[in-house]
Amino acid sequence: MMGLKLKTGSALTAGSGLGLGLGNGHAYAAAGTILGSFTTAVLIVGAAVLLVVGVKKLVNSNKAKSKTG
Repeated sequence: MMGLKLKTGSALTAGSGLGLGLGNGHAYAAAGTILGSFTTAVLIVGAAVLLVVGVKKLVNSNKAKSKTG
């Protein structure tokens, strides 16, 4: 049997010209990790903002009800 050796690789480059020469799909894994972390951070911050806004509205609603009642 003959073995076929393939050299596959990809390069992940950032906007600043920084290149990460990672082969065998590691560039895709690195990019996925970075994007996943960023997306998770955005979701956590968004959930926190919605929670704060909701609590403020609830508190203001309760204050308005107690003033009229």
